[in-house]
Amino acid sequence: MSDRSSLKLIHPASATYEDFAARAVVIAADLAKSGAERDREAGVPKAEINTLRQAGLLTALHPREIGGGGIGWADALRLVRIISRGESSIGQLLGYHYVNAYVPYIAAEEAKAHALGVETVEQGHYWGAVVNPRDAGLTLTHAEGGYRLNGRKTFSTAARISDRINVIALLDNEVASLVLPTDRPGYFPRG
Repeated sequence: MSDRSSLKLIHPASATYEDFAARAVVIAADLAKSGAERDREAGVPKAEINTLRQAGLLTALHPREIGGGGIGWADALRLVRIISRGESSIGQLLGYHYVNAYVPYIAAEEAKAHALGVETVEQGHYWGAVVNPRDAGLTLTHAEGGYRLNGRKTFSTAARISDRINVIALLDNEVASLVLPTDRPGYFPRG
């Protein structure tokens, strides 16, 4: 990707939607210039996700109280549309990130959701998921000192570039939802 000196890291909690949108416009223009080359390379878009991270877009939807941008869903989806004008696949990844990073706020206990939100904002995490119910494939079993996740998923969202991933697995014949760091041993995303 090209020089983005105009995209120096901002503190999302002091940014407005207009600040995020202006950054998204710059990123989208750059993505449009290099999209064909990226398609030919068929690589993993780590640099592009890092650009979204540096621009504060990954934490724009998180509450201001924890250092996020505090924008609402309508504005977050407007940012996705702006990025998508430059390259739809990167816009899609941003949209999935917003959904996946927000899942703890609606599915986890309040204290755990807060802790995951703080961690995400402080470390700029990018979120993926392996939650497609059409591809069950994972089981969680009790193991010494915790749990063991085992199985295979044929589909995941952003597994190779995520820092955290939402997972759904069967635990004692019940559906369990968990969040995992993707750099842990035993996690081998394919493709």
